[in-house]
Amino acid sequence: MKINFKVDKSLISYFFVALIGVGTQLVVSSASQKMFNLTYISSIGLGYFVAFLTTFFLINRYSFTSDNNGKIRNRILKYIIVSLFSGLITVYGSGLCLLSLQKITGMDTIPFYVSDKEIDTFKLFSHFFGMGASFVFNYVSHKTFTFKKTDLFNRFLTRFFSRADQDKEA
Repeated sequence: MKINFKVDKSLISYFFVALIGVGTQLVVSSASQKMFNLTYISSIGLGYFVAFLTTFFLINRYSFTSDNNGKIRNRILKYIIVSLFSGLITVYGSGLCLLSLQKITGMDTIPFYVSDKEIDTFKLFSHFFGMGASFVFNYVSHKTFTFKKTDLFNRFLTRFFSRADQDKEA
């Protein structure tokens, strides 16, 4: 019995772009906690925002390029909508995971030392958990909504803005 397994090219390219986003989030989150004394949740939010800005153009260029050519404004708006939900998943998913780990184990963390530096394993695992949940949500949403030509979305925008213009004239 031969099993045919086909991986979508957009998933592979999206994964590599997401790795850039993960690196960006980790660097910004760690640096902002240490340099600016931001809380765990705030630093994850800041890291997510910086990664959000850097990855849109990479995703647009390398992952989902075949549909919706020339409609960059629509894609940016849809990307922002999806990213808002995704950001909530990343930030609060990480926070809930951290609280759960601390409650289940009864410890604040299990220290792990690398080159005389302590790594907070619970925060690191929780951050990866939140980013993983966000990755799944992002990929499905971007593939089916953000970077796909959706006439329904265009009609909604046209009606919404035409009503706003009519209200201004009245």
